[in-house]
Amino acid sequence: MPRFSAANELASGTLVELGSDMPAVRMETQMLWHARKWIAPHLAEFIQVTRRFFAS
Repeated sequence: MPRFSAANELASGTLVELGSDMPAVRMETQMLWHARKWIAPHLAEFIQVTRRFFAS
C-alpha cells in the first residue's frame, strides 16, 4: 500500500507500519493522449506537473 494513501491513519495511530525484508515495489506508469486532439488547460498543466515531478 502506498504510504500516502494511509497517511492520516498512520498520523493518528489507527494504523502502524510494519517492517519487512521484502524488496521495494517499483511501479511504472504511462500517460498517453491523442496528438491531434485538443487538450484542456487543466490537463495540460497536470501533464507538465507530472513531467517535472518525475524528471527530478
